[in-house]
Amino acid sequence: MVNSSKISNWLKSGEYHSQIDSVLTKIIRDCESSDSEAHTSSIFENEIYYFVRSQLGIEPNFKKEAPVEGIVHIFEGLSSRKSGHGRLDAVVNNIIIEYKHNTKLKTKKQISSAFEQVKDYLIACDKDKGVKYDAILTDGIKIAYFQFVGDVVCNTSLRNLTASDIDRIIKAILNNQSKKFEPSNIVKDFSISSNSESASKTIAKILYKQLSDEITEKSNMLYSEWKELMHLSVEDNGKSGDIEKRRTDLSKIFKSSITDTEKEYKALFALQTTYAIIVKLIACKVVDKLNFNEDTHDYHDLSTLTYEKT
Repeated sequence: MVNSSKISNWLKSGEYHSQIDSVLTKIIRDCESSDSEAHTSSIFENEIYYFVRSQLGIEPNFKKEAPVEGIVHIFEGLSSRKSGHGRLDAVVNNIIIEYKHNTKLKTKKQISSAFEQVKDYLIACDKDKGVKYDAILTDGIKIAYFQFVGDVVCNTSLRNLTASDIDRIIKAILNNQSKKFEPSNIVKDFSISSNSESASKTIAKILYKQLSDEITEKSNMLYSEWKELMHLSVEDNGKSGDIEKRRTDLSKIFKSSITDTEKEYKALFALQTTYAIIVKLIACKVVDKLNFNEDTHDYHDLSTLTYEKT
């Protein structure tokens, strides 16, 4: 299996960007003379497949004619299709690719019909399989993207295919460990509760143990500053039902008896610090992308850092 650092280095190389220009040229040239939709899909997939395989040894798995049930076409041009059955042209890494021959994306009506068809497929897949796919509509010359924003399918306009699109598609195919940055995934991966088994909870428990058993001078200073900012004091011995409930909940999360103010505050500090770390990492990634329009740092490598290296 190719490791992520090798993939990342390849995607950043000058050779890669030169090569995708060549892939783009071949796709557009051959799709302009394509004689059918099937021919168009073959050209598009073969160029990307052989490019990725030759460079990384990875074989992208384009699942052809995947069935989808529960399709309800609402667009006028498709409303005559009543069976509720359909087949997706191709699916790769949770991305649906809908192909059209270049003669079928010429008029406004043709484009509207194709857009609604893709949206109907996405909605049907969500209802049938519970998966919110992303989608691409292309004739190998032009391209449009589709994705869910909440429960609504949004799309870009149809525009000329560029090297940036080839780059985006290849990265999406290779990025099979990624998840959409959406509320449901954030809650699933980052929530901390008595029942959760998230990485966030593991971090919080480690921080709490460190604060309780082996707090360093610097950590103690940060903890004291945090209490001042929160206007907290170990002398606060509230007896209200809310405080008792909070300590009970914290005890379940950290699997430790939290019955006094000091333990309660250290648990809260561990929770807030955990989320602060996560938010800062997300912010770093976003700022990195905004500043350079590309991923200039390998944030997955942070998981291998030791205390001495940080």
